[in-house]
Amino acid sequence: MAISIHPYITGVPHRIKYLEALLDYVIGHDGVALMTASEIGDWYRDEMSKN
Repeated sequence: MAISIHPYITGVPHRIKYLEALLDYVIGHDGVALMTASEIGDWYRDEMSKN
């Protein structure tokens, strides 16, 4: 699942604690990978080259 965030919305002081809580919750689960868009593209190309 991709979570797209924008600093104008999530980066303001009264909202940042909710983003931090969300990320702590998500990455606390097994099998979670944090990737940049470039890393997702690299992963996808690698997976498609295996087929």
